[in-house]
Amino acid sequence: ASLGRGRVTASGFAEPLGPGARPFWLRANLESPEFSVPQTLDARLGGSVTWAGTDAASRLSGEVTVERLTVTQQVGLGDIMGGGPVRSVRPRADDKRARVALDVDVAVKDRIGVRSNLADLDLAGALHLGGTLLAPQLSGGMYAEDGTFRYLDNEFVIENLNVSFTDPRRQDPYVDLLGTASVVSRSREEYDVTLRVTGFAFDALPELSSAPPLSEPDVLALLTFGDTVGELAAGGGAAVGSSGERLGALTRKAFLGSLFGVAESTMERLLDLDTVELDREAAEAGDLAGAELTLGKRFGDRLRVDYRTALGKLDQREVDISLKLTRTLSLETRADPEGNHAVGLRASLLFE
Repeated sequence: ASLGRGRVTASGFAEPLGPGARPFWLRANLESPEFSVPQTLDARLGGSVTWAGTDAASRLSGEVTVERLTVTQQVGLGDIMGGGPVRSVRPRADDKRARVALDVDVAVKDRIGVRSNLADLDLAGALHLGGTLLAPQLSGGMYAEDGTFRYLDNEFVIENLNVSFTDPRRQDPYVDLLGTASVVSRSREEYDVTLRVTGFAFDALPELSSAPPLSEPDVLALLTFGDTVGELAAGGGAAVGSSGERLGALTRKAFLGSLFGVAESTMERLLDLDTVELDREAAEAGDLAGAELTLGKRFGDRLRVDYRTALGKLDQREVDISLKLTRTLSLETRADPEGNHAVGLRASLLFE
């Protein structure tokens, strides 16, 4: 058989049908076959694998050499982080895949290139595929010494990246990532931001710090809006075109829309927001100036920003930022134009 350039050759035998376990043996040689999945990957492989045993129990073993592999799939950081706990698979006695043991070494001849919207880097290392066809288990690891990745639409330079499969009960790897970025705020302040991820990929959360030092909510706001939480709330103290002024402008647009009877869902689409809420009870009671307007925007599954103001006092506003740490724990911060900050943790109880 041929797959693009290169070939796959196979040979083997199988006992004819009859009573008892029937032995078989099959060997496939990979002679640099090339294959690609559009907008996902392009690869060339080498090596050989052998599948041998009986219909009651068999083993797939050998060595596969990755001669070339480029991953181009467009993904987001949330696709590989924060996916929740990984449950182990309990093989059923009647599932034939549980009877096929795996013992395959995966060697990387050249580095694996990742060229996507998330990262531009080259990985080296080696892996081993064990377990069974029903519950495969990876061990080994990969690493990168340079390259870049994107987080909250900012480019970080990779200082160190190690990805290792250390727990056979989990499908996600243990990640140790250190990246740095230089970020200039809209008020022309320059910050060196450091991002660190340590832990299993589905559970790990980025740890953010900066020089000059900022709180983590401030660093999040800086990466997301180009302003710290205080600058977002102050608005007037930031440079022209700052996020505080943009949010103020959105507030006025939403106010005008409410005056002309535009539905809140329509305003959400027009302003590219997730939430536009007007305190209609106060407005209908005649206290239009005291009616509170809330603009909300989500960034992925973990970060939410809410901007609140009274229609009659657009210079008095609050900015709330909520960062989901786990399924039940969130870090929340609030700031107002006077420079008052509040930071807290919120815990939620789950009933299943």
